[in-house]
Amino acid sequence: MDAEDYTVGAVAGLTGVSVRTLHHYDETGLVRPGGRTAAGYRLYSPQDLQRLQRLLHAMNDRVPAGDPAVMDLAEEHRQHTDRWYHDCGHEMHRQRADDGQDHPAAGRARR
Repeated sequence: MDAEDYTVGAVAGLTGVSVRTLHHYDETGLVRPGGRTAAGYRLYSPQDLQRLQRLLHAMNDRVPAGDPAVMDLAEEHRQHTDRWYHDCGHEMHRQRADDGQDHPAAGRARR
């Protein structure tokens, strides 16, 4: 652990972003921490914090005019979010279909 690295809890406290949201950003690859402790805890470098800050600015419509790096980051976030919602929708549809097959009323409705 470098003296400049931050734990996920510290990053959440500094930025106001929940720990769960930071975990989601890591899982989707949007903002990944640069390191981990020996126990596997996330460690964010100053560069990771800069990327997170650019993302937060872009999401809050405080995008500097003509800053392509921030615009690319905002588009990347939109794509990750769209993909996540799409995947969740498919999973919910599959679960509903599975539930309907086992539901007693489903058999009566088909008669």
